[in-house]
Order: sequence, then structure tokens, then C-alpha cells
Amino acid sequence: MTKQKDIISQLGELALASRLKRISESLMRDVSRIYSELDYHFEARWFSLSYLLLKRKEIAVTVAAEELGLTHPAINQIANQMTKAGLLTSKKDKIDERKRILYLTPKGKRTLKQLSPLWETIKTCNAELIQEVSKNLIGNLDKLENALAQKNMYTRLIESLNQESYKSITIHPYHKKYAAHFTKLNKAWLKKYFKVEDYDKLILDYPESQIIKKGGAIFFAEYDGKIVGCSALLKHRDAIYEIAKVAVLENYQNKHIGRKLVIAAVDEAIKQKAKEICMLTNPELTASIKMFTYLGFVQSNKNRYEKMYQRKTIYMKLNKGNYRKLKTKE
Repeated sequence: MTKQKDIISQLGELALASRLKRISESLMRDVSRIYSELDYHFEARWFSLSYLLLKRKEIAVTVAAEELGLTHPAINQIANQMTKAGLLTSKKDKIDERKRILYLTPKGKRTLKQLSPLWETIKTCNAELIQEVSKNLIGNLDKLENALAQKNMYTRLIESLNQESYKSITIHPYHKKYAAHFTKLNKAWLKKYFKVEDYDKLILDYPESQIIKKGGAIFFAEYDGKIVGCSALLKHRDAIYEIAKVAVLENYQNKHIGRKLVIAAVDEAIKQKAKEICMLTNPELTASIKMFTYLGFVQSNKNRYEKMYQRKTIYMKLNKGNYRKLKTKE
């Protein structure tokens, strides 16, 4: 294959999976060709399961999938192909009939025994190939698989996409031009889960007099050129500050907008030398509790403001030792 036409290699890191698959298919194709020319009715893709059965005698499909790092359907497909070739058969598990137990037929055992010398030759050729390329190729493959076992590609992509979204969020301090968003976002959220109580209405309808002029703050999140979320910092007596009225448009949730709004409010409370930073939430709002816990808040048995609302609330406060931890998670 000429370099000019080799698009996959030109794509570099972007085509890593395609590149590895191409190498694997090339090796498998050549080995299967050898099997065929030597009149062995065997396919290269059957090797890993066959070798496992040689060592284990019999094994459940689910266990084989786990030990080989393959999917359940992939093991079933290979097993069905080997069964058709007369090399493998199966039976139901005596304890759990839903489980399928695989084992080699007499023909399968004979075939694998005959293939043993050829496998040694394949091993030698693989070793020579590795020496031509890199003495540490197998070690690097081990590292690659271990890295993916620790954090798979799906998780890596989600984290990267979230970081990109997070950087696109702009936090604005309170301004009169945003006031209507504060009221609208929070009332919509409250109506969805609870009801707008008198205390809610007082704060939402008069944010300047009830929050700003009392030493609190309000923040707005802009994303894609529009205001999509808000949060408030309420100042109480004894330098206690409450994170409240965090609301994000439904279509813009799961982008960590709420987290960035909360961090903005916490940073402001720290700036104002808060002795305690707290928040109130409903025990049924598990996503909210999870986010605040992630940011360093812990539930307290003492609820200073439980009488402010008719709805049930739990009191969480930021552990002072987690101030720095919270900032590093931004």
C-alpha cells in the first residue's frame, strides 16, 4: 500500500482503532491462509478460545468472554463456527441451565494437538517481526490495554467533550438585563418538581432587594450566546452564605453548567470570608446531591433553615478542608 493512498496511516492518532484492526486482520488473514494451505480446517480468529479450552477443558460462555476480554456475542459466534467445523460442542450447566458450557470434541482436541508445532512457528515469526519493529512492542501493548482497563475510550471521550463544553460556559455577575432570566428559569424548575412557595416568590420577584442589597450575589451562565442557567448566593447572619436557586435549562443540562454556577457562588462566598457555606435541597433530587457532594459538600443533621420552605429539605455545608479541592475540580 502506497503512502499516498494510505489514508488510515495519514490520519495518525485519529484512526488508532482502525489501524490496530487493520494490522490484526492482516495477521489473521495470513495465518488463516497458512492453515488452509496445510489442510487444517481452522481459522485464526478461533485461536484464543481454542487455547483457553486447552487449558480449562470446559468453560462457560460468560467466563470465556470475561477472561478473553471479548463480548458475549463474539464468543457465541466463534463457538458456533467451531461447532459447525466439528471442533467444539456445548452443554447446559448442571446448576444453572441458562449457562452454556463449551468444550472441545475429540476431533477438536486432535486438531489442536496437530496445530501445536505450527503455533510455535507462528510464535517465532511474531517474535522476529516484533524485533524488527520494537523490542518493547508487547510491553507497550500491555500498557495500552491496562490504560484502557483503567479508563476506557468512552469515558475518555465523555470527559474531553465535557471539558470542551465547560470551557464554553461564560459566567456573568448580576445585571438588570438578566433579571428576567433569574425569575423565569427558577419558576420553571420549581413548577416542574414542586411548587412556587411564598419565600421563593419573594426572592425571585425581587432579586435586587432580597439578594443583592443584602450582600448576596447572582450569577448567570451563557452558552451558545444565550443565558441558560443561574445561581444565587444568599447572605445570612453570622457570615453564613447559602448557595441557592441553581437552575439550568433542560436542554442544556449534563454540560456541567450547574457546577460552574455553583463554583462561581462558592468563590464569591470565600471572597466575602464566609464562616460557613451551605445549601438546601430536597432528598429526592439525587443529581443535585451528587453534584454538591462531588464539590465537597457534606450533609448536616442540623438544618438551620428548614422552616423557610414547606417542602422537605436537607442541609449540606461545604467542608472547609475541601475549599482547595473544590477549586481544583473546576
